[in-house]
Amino acid sequence: MIEVYAFRHPETDWNREKKYQGRINIPLNEQGLRQAEEIAALVQNIPFTHLISSGLRRSIQFAEKVAQGRGLEVLIDPNLTERALGVYEGLPYDAHPGGQLAALKSSDFKGGESLASVYARAAQIPQNVRVYGDGTVISLFTHGGLMAPLPAALLKEPYDPEKARLPPNGGCHYFRLDSKGKLKELSLNHPLRPLVLS
Repeated sequence: MIEVYAFRHPETDWNREKKYQGRINIPLNEQGLRQAEEIAALVQNIPFTHLISSGLRRSIQFAEKVAQGRGLEVLIDPNLTERALGVYEGLPYDAHPGGQLAALKSSDFKGGESLASVYARAAQIPQNVRVYGDGTVISLFTHGGLMAPLPAALLKEPYDPEKARLPPNGGCHYFRLDSKGKLKELSLNHPLRPLVLS
């Protein structure tokens, strides 16, 4: 089996200010750095074999906190990057006439990535991680735009943004795959608890 913990990055100033980030390279804020440290402590006994991050700074910062003391290199996978939001990047959530949900459902804004494209990237994750082999425990560090369609992609179901179960900043989805990349277990908004070793 292959275990995967897919994390959404902790808080940034633009999360707090309710602005679209997209692929603008916003770092974690002070609260986000504290969240990253707290989560790193919660998962310190999970025996990760691979740490794989988006190339955006806010995810790399998170991954580096989790990597401390593990002797693992943080690998960068462009497939894990945030959805491009085109003309909305840097604008407040209410910049779209229909509000945030309408903007995220839209596929026609200039410079943005279509829902079909981001769904396809999410659907590629099982095949991307299965190359690391049976018995691996993988942590992915990514973004809300990719986390939103991930459950539907794993279940091979159509993606409906109105039904998305997006984890909070620093939250995660957990799933297990067999050696062929077939889904065996999925836990949305997976609770993180300290692992007690016997």
